[in-house]
Amino acid sequence: LKIIPIISGTVSGDLKGKVLNYGGDVNYKNDEIYSVANATYIIQTNSGENVLVHNVGKINKNIPMLTSPSFIASQEGPYKSLNYRHFVGRIVSGNLSKIEIIIDEILDT
Repeated sequence: LKIIPIISGTVSGDLKGKVLNYGGDVNYKNDEIYSVANATYIIQTNSGENVLVHNVGKINKNIPMLTSPSFIASQEGPYKSLNYRHFVGRIVSGNLSKIEIIIDEILDT
């Protein structure tokens, strides 16, 4: 297991804010191609609300990676609906010091 600290970042889109220095990715490397990411961190929105993020994914370095992010927000706060919605993440770029993930909502049909 490798623990990768998550110490900062920015959040843009419908949810805007920053990633706080409280989190990490517990990463298990199966071999040179396959690994498993298991990240937990906190977003502080521009309005001051803290949202816990848990994002997991199976990494195959030969194909684009998808993740399964989930959110925990205060039931009294403006982001409480995140607790009940479903999302998929796509890692669009990254290296050892920075990663970019686009998160889309999966809508019920």
